[in-house]
Amino acid sequence: MEQKAIIGMAVGVALAVGILIGLWYGVTKVTTPVPVAETYETVSLFVYDKSRDQVYNGKPLCLSQAMTDITREQPSNKASLPDIIELLMEGVLDPKERAEGLKTEFPVDQAELVNVVVREGTATVTFHDPLRTLSEDTCRTRTLRHQLEYTILAYPGISDVEFLPEGILRP
Repeated sequence: MEQKAIIGMAVGVALAVGILIGLWYGVTKVTTPVPVAETYETVSLFVYDKSRDQVYNGKPLCLSQAMTDITREQPSNKASLPDIIELLMEGVLDPKERAEGLKTEFPVDQAELVNVVVREGTATVTFHDPLRTLSEDTCRTRTLRHQLEYTILAYPGISDVEFLPEGILRP
């Protein structure tokens, strides 16, 4: 009987040691996370193409017909309408686009996107512009407006654009 008790105790100790080793290994085991494939979306940004504009008395008229689209691949989690507007406002063109004569009037000093609300196909876009650069009656402001309007209207489900505060980016 004593022998059975000793064997039972030895088996119990072996099981306890095995459980402790398993727990320790499970806690200290280093695992490599499996990378998740990031998905991308192609988005359109509109920029100024001088060759498509008209000139009067040696000055460009900054017409909407001078807008042309360029595309960017954006991670799907960075392809919302506010993300696309922010991307446009960064004003980044690659060397090839610049060599083709494309131009952007962004960035605008201190102008910030505050909010974008989409309701029944209308995007209402609010800016903070302490220097009032977006309110000037200039060729640059017309081009900024065209760049924004065309880019926003290219977003699925948008059929109209309004800018706030009142008076900003007026044609």
